[in-house]
Amino acid sequence: MIHLVHDPKTSWRNHQRVRFIKGFYRTRRQLLDMIERFEKKGDISHETINKLLETNFRELKDLSHVLYRPQNKRQSDHNNQRLFDKILGTLWHELDKARDNIRLLEIYSNYVEPENGTPVKSLNRLDDQILKGAKKDLPRQLRRSKKLMGELLPLFEKIIPLYKGNEIILRTLYFSRHQLDSLCKPSTVEYFFPLLHGSVATGYFMLIRSLAGSGHFQEAEKALEAMRRWTASDPPSRMVLEEAEMLLRRAKI
Repeated sequence: MIHLVHDPKTSWRNHQRVRFIKGFYRTRRQLLDMIERFEKKGDISHETINKLLETNFRELKDLSHVLYRPQNKRQSDHNNQRLFDKILGTLWHELDKARDNIRLLEIYSNYVEPENGTPVKSLNRLDDQILKGAKKDLPRQLRRSKKLMGELLPLFEKIIPLYKGNEIILRTLYFSRHQLDSLCKPSTVEYFFPLLHGSVATGYFMLIRSLAGSGHFQEAEKALEAMRRWTASDPPSRMVLEEAEMLLRRAKI
């Protein structure tokens, strides 16, 4: 029986990787929902974008610097990670500027005459210029943010295969599938397994091997049953299923 060696440094780095993966897809969905709402209804609040940036995006940006900003800038095999970190940083700054403009628009829209509570009929020239600038810049900043996020997704899908041999990432993604299914279509398994291992069937096989090798036989059996359900609609995968069944039987001996 194979047991994974516990290394605190590796465990912490895997914890950071998992937090980043989950955070990236969650933040992506929240960002796109916020921009879609603005495009359809013109509705966006400073509270919403501030919460997005400070509770999710800031941690994502900081983790990206740790994980994907290589120390040795001459390493050509880190080009995707370096570019990803750069674009993510650019996206942060674009959203930060949008946040400032949203705040300005809220301040001016809530400005009232102190005497009777009626809206101000006119602004001084400087205030008017600021307001017009914010109204003009905000839609452009949000469109650019949407475009940048669109560039980040395929880049991140090129980074994910780096974790091909990482059993902790594979297992954590699988057991977090109920959190991720709505964020990674058509499902966590169908999205991540091909990125990590080339196919859903091979991903299941590697998962079952990892669980069996670390003595988690009950979880391995459940994963095997899920694999059976998958292969029922994908006949070419049945050969891999038979290998997984044989592997689990041998691991129990």
